[in-house]
Amino acid sequence: MKIKKHHNLSLLKWFIGLFLLIFNITSSTADELTLQAFDANYSLHIAGLHVGYSTLSLSQSGDLWRWQTSSEPRGVYSLLTNKKPYSETRFLLDDGRHLIQNLLISDEGDNNLFETAHFNWQKNQANVLRKKVTSTASLSGDVYDYQSINWLVANMMKKEKTEIEVSFYMKGAIVKSVVKKIDDNNIKMAGQKISAWVYELTTANSSSKLIYYFNPAKPLLPLKIEKIKPGKKTAILLLKSATWH
Repeated sequence: MKIKKHHNLSLLKWFIGLFLLIFNITSSTADELTLQAFDANYSLHIAGLHVGYSTLSLSQSGDLWRWQTSSEPRGVYSLLTNKKPYSETRFLLDDGRHLIQNLLISDEGDNNLFETAHFNWQKNQANVLRKKVTSTASLSGDVYDYQSINWLVANMMKKEKTEIEVSFYMKGAIVKSVVKKIDDNNIKMAGQKISAWVYELTTANSSSKLIYYFNPAKPLLPLKIEKIKPGKKTAILLLKSATWH
């Protein structure tokens, strides 16, 4: 009888241990955001006018991931400007952290708009070249930019966080930025209503703010982005098509 009781107790402990192991594995997996490469096309609108096109892509090469964004004017607007801004952000994922390695910002129509930043996480500093002037910026934690904010919001959605303060790279400096969920909304895309979670990005020392609309089912890819600045006409990017790889 004692042998049977001891056997049942050992079996119970084994089941409890197995349950905890499975729980820990599934919890860890659920907390990790799975990245998926894609190419997306957007139309750019200012004051209701379709003035240009933009692309956003996420690609992978080995352990390194890369965000890329490019824009160009269309129609009559192309006669008013020759600007074709381009930016890319290379990053690594390390134990759930989004670690930017390099940033590049350029413009075919403006040679002065050339900016690079190389992030050294061992020394906690970024080496910056902006407007032909070099500088360094101190890193005290994870840093995000206008492209990697997509990854941050996707993690907020997954972990059900509604507001977070982060370090943000802007114009050669690391500043404080706040990302918060402000609404649930339905937006029309290709004649269909799509449920969207709406997030606002505000940055220290800047009067402008960005509003992002994300589909909870595909959180890495913004459906719509609005740039709002006092005294300026609102610029809007609308998703037209996307290919997942």
